[in-house]
Amino acid sequence: MGYPTADFGPITLSNISNTSSSLGFLASLTDPTLTATTAAIPREPAQLFPNPAHHAATLRLPAGTAPAPLTLTDALGRPVRRYLAPAGPETALDLRGLPAGLYLLRGAGPAQRLAVE
Repeated sequence: MGYPTADFGPITLSNISNTSSSLGFLASLTDPTLTATTAAIPREPAQLFPNPAHHAATLRLPAGTAPAPLTLTDALGRPVRRYLAPAGPETALDLRGLPAGLYLLRGAGPAQRLAVE
């Protein structure tokens, strides 16, 4: 008796049990290359400048980016500022009162590093 298998593209799962009991498979297809119906269009990343910044920074979003709320976190991942979703392709980020250090801006694509002096 052959062992049942399930094929998911390049991945094959096999029932290694040699008993007559059934084995079910549970799969999660979260890899966009497996579930995409069209090829991904490469996008340029958002621009955050000046970097390092002092009192303010500007975030410039590439065309076609869906607006989302922004969160600035410190080096330990704690939120230190929250900003509303940008209304246009550029938005100013108020940095006044933040201590000098390294921060991450999240919510505009991949997290971006920002140094505050």
